[in-house]
Amino acid sequence: MIVVVDRDYRYVIANRSFLNYRGMKKERVIGRRVDEVVYKDVFDSLIKEKMEECFRGEVVAYEMKYTYPTLGERELFATYFPIEGPNGVDRIAAILQDITESKRAERALRESEEKFSKAFRRNPTAIAITTIKEPRYIEVNETFERMTGWGRAEVVGRTPLDIELWLNPPTGWSWENGFWRKAAYVMRK
Repeated sequence: MIVVVDRDYRYVIANRSFLNYRGMKKERVIGRRVDEVVYKDVFDSLIKEKMEECFRGEVVAYEMKYTYPTLGERELFATYFPIEGPNGVDRIAAILQDITESKRAERALRESEEKFSKAFRRNPTAIAITTIKEPRYIEVNETFERMTGWGRAEVVGRTPLDIELWLNPPTGWSWENGFWRKAAYVMRK
């Protein structure tokens, strides 16, 4: 969404996307003050201050939530750019991006990562995550640390052979596609 606003906070330009989000015709926006088109309390408490900063010559970027009449609450990323005229900054170009879906995806990813982390860290089974090419530790859980006596910082980046994890190092074994193949082993305590 793109709009241009003058020093009197009146819309000079409003693109189709802005009009569609608001559910308004161009005639109901162009020439009107911002506080007549958006909620007055939102204008007074946030937008006006950001616009004033832009009128002082600063590029302003911020995130906000806004409730549209038909779309409901949306998360927006707003960027204001000063436009200079013969007597200094006399207009603002505002670009509004609807970031609602990306914010939802970020929250879902964060929640998923938290669930995995809890299941991994608190699992009663010793778990180690290693590289596939060679069994180099990337991460280990607390049970692994208790069972082996090796701390996370001591094993990350190393292999089981590097830290002499086994009492009897494996012979005749091969690391294939992320798994040790062949012989059995006994871990060192």
